[in-house]
Amino acid sequence: MKRLLFFLVLVIFLTGCASHKAARPPDLTYDLKAQENKAEKEGIVLMAKYFHLKSELETYFDEDLLKYGVMPIQINLQNKSHPNPVVLNTAGINLIDPTGTRSPLMSSQQVIDKAKKSYWRSAGWGVAFGIFGLIPSLVNVSNTNKKIQADYESRMLKSGNLVCGGMTEGLAFFTIPEDLSDLSGWKLAVVLKDIKNTEDIVLEYGLSGTLIPPKDRKPKSEEENREENF
Repeated sequence: MKRLLFFLVLVIFLTGCASHKAARPPDLTYDLKAQENKAEKEGIVLMAKYFHLKSELETYFDEDLLKYGVMPIQINLQNKSHPNPVVLNTAGINLIDPTGTRSPLMSSQQVIDKAKKSYWRSAGWGVAFGIFGLIPSLVNVSNTNKKIQADYESRMLKSGNLVCGGMTEGLAFFTIPEDLSDLSGWKLAVVLKDIKNTEDIVLEYGLSGTLIPPKDRKPKSEEENREENF
């Protein structure tokens, strides 16, 4: 009886070790800075906000994604006055560096592969509690990663048509260099296509500001653990 009770307590404890709790960021229509810096062309408006503060990243993504070289950008597109519907294909969204090199947005699986919950702690529990400690923790970490991926997918910007008066908003994730500390010269590019005349409408949103580079955001001990894990 005591062994059964111990096992149940252990399972409950281990399944609480890995979790995912992330809030939804406010719509950019309520963000004054995003509205002031908006880009507009042919009646289409683009607003964007990149997340780089650790406090915001942990609130909205439950993790400092930048320490893995992943930058989340919240994107808002509005068809204010373009007479024809326009097509948004997320494949036409890129992050462009000062040299003109384009980085396509990441899939949710790519984000998870970069920043998934580590299994090394599970291995530690296995040493401490044997197979009864290892299995529940491994299962929980796997379930948590699935929950993270589902959450990110539900919030990512989707392809679709944007009619006059319509709006769409969502997240995009991009890989950035490990030593990036200044966003001067970087820009977000979004390509839309007019359904009627098939012409492209290209909007560019300039980024600015400084950030702590990914290589300086992650403690050395954590990096060593991840290297051992992968």
